Amino acid sequence: MKNYKVAITGGIGSGKSTVLKIIGELGFPVFSCDEIYKKLILDERVVLKISDICKTPPIKTEKGVLLAKKAVSDKVFTDKSLKKELEEYTHPLIMKELLSEAEKCDGVSFSEVPLLFEGNYQSFFDRVVIVVRDKDKRINSVCARDGLSSAEVQKRMENQINYEDFSPIGHTVLYNDGDLISLKNKTAELIGEIQKNI
Repeated sequence: MKNYKVAITGGIGSGKSTVLKIIGELGFPVFSCDEIYKKLILDERVVLKISDICKTPPIKTEKGVLLAKKAVSDKVFTDKSLKKELEEYTHPLIMKELLSEAEKCDGVSFSEVPLLFEGNYQSFFDRVVIVVRDKDKRINSVCARDGLSSAEVQKRMENQINYEDFSPIGHTVLYNDGDLISLKNKTAELIGEIQKNI
């Protein structure tokens, strides 16, 4: 079977990571931009560069330096120009690693790419799946997951594509509008359809 790359995207709190986890449990190769980023910031050079861009001192430890993640997040989500500068540095590094791993797969692989359209990376994939969920449920989910206030979550949403008004022409929409069992069933159906049509 030929190499076939599927991107999973959607707004914050839409359920992208849950969909990716379901797919992984079904035995397919899965990759995550967030997981790659976590590995990247173990590299001291990357930490120092991000710290320099964001003007946030790194945290010094006996084993080296760590990224001051909360300080960076607080700055990035209140300054669009800074966010853009940071993404211009980190996104190419993340996507290079992700695409390199996905290219090694024989058959279908799935990659969670949160800012797919914002970074104009959709052309690197054979199929794009957009996970869509009710806005209030997204806010409640992120508040519970990250310990943020509703206002903080909405501020982050403002920095992303509004998928409620987004035209998904040419892409697949997966509606996360039920419970976990419903999402599992919809994901399994989608995978079956993908496999049948490649």
